[in-house]
Amino acid sequence: VCRNAAEGLAAIDRSVPDLILLDMHLPDFSGMDVLMRLKSDAQTAGVPVVMVSADVLADQIQEALALGAAQYLTKPIDVAEVLAVVDQLLEQVETVS
Repeated sequence: VCRNAAEGLAAIDRSVPDLILLDMHLPDFSGMDVLMRLKSDAQTAGVPVVMVSADVLADQIQEALALGAAQYLTKPIDVAEVLAVVDQLLEQVETVS
């Protein structure tokens, strides 16, 4: 768990995760900016990114998905939904690997 984009990106540079849960509203960068950076980096481009936000704006959701987000989940978080999405995406990662 990282508190901001800088911490998260530094952690990812040290060890690329199998999946990233990314909040849209970080204190230092927008989630969209972080998503674009992740998807433009060869090392992280294939890592599934699940966007998490209280925003339910259709345009924002579509933009995140168009930029490469695997899913967009809205708050308040439904734990069963999050676990199902994580399981599904990690299964896809294992199938590709």
